[in-house]
Amino acid sequence: MSVDTTAPVLSIATLAGDDTLNVQEQQQPLTIHGATSAEAGQTVTVSLGGKSYTAIVAADGLHPL
Repeated sequence: MSVDTTAPVLSIATLAGDDTLNVQEQQQPLTIHGATSAEAGQTVTVSLGGKSYTAIVAADGLHPL
């Protein structure tokens, strides 16, 4: 038996093309995309502005929030 002790790597894609939300973009729904080395089916939690968002890792390693 082996135990995986390495934490997965998580990356967040650029937001709004320039990583800065303008007033118009702030008033629209926003989907955050990223990738991870976590196994498919695992839960990813990201905290932004004091609020937590969760997603399930897809088979391709992507996780839209």
